[in-house]
Amino acid sequence: MSYALSNEALINTVYSDLHQYRYEFVENGQKGVVIVKPEVNQTFILMPARKFFIKTACDDFYSLMNDPVQASLHFKESQKEKLVGNENMNGYNCVKKEYYMVYHDPDKEVIVYTVWFSKDLNFPVKIENHPRKNNYMLLYDVKKWVPEDSYFKVPGDYIEVDEQMRPVIPQTSCT
Repeated sequence: MSYALSNEALINTVYSDLHQYRYEFVENGQKGVVIVKPEVNQTFILMPARKFFIKTACDDFYSLMNDPVQASLHFKESQKEKLVGNENMNGYNCVKKEYYMVYHDPDKEVIVYTVWFSKDLNFPVKIENHPRKNNYMLLYDVKKWVPEDSYFKVPGDYIEVDEQMRPVIPQTSCT
């Protein structure tokens, strides 16, 4: 799967096995990978050139900045959701929903996201971020594949770092 994020004209490759997914991208000439495991609330942001990775929760700010899917899901959980209906998007039957920011006045709400979710892919085919003009994620050129476990694992020779790129020292038990 590929997606386009318009404001920055990024074209990335997305792999999914219906339970977890992986983005591969190039930003400012640097290759990057984001592995997302929603069922265990983990996101891994890999920097292949340095063999570093950052591990975070799916709902952590750092993760949400790197994953439009989790960003829209996180917003959905805390705000108002409206079912628009079913709609075909890029050849997939999708459930179309809108997510709104609700203020203290219940009559005042602002649309933030529109999401077209494919049950067949277990993944959104399109996400529009309304406050950021011309900002969207769109899957296209979807191909069926047999997932390899290695696509969803951090390579063994990578070093875990924190957000300031300092190595993380593993916690040990004092028993």
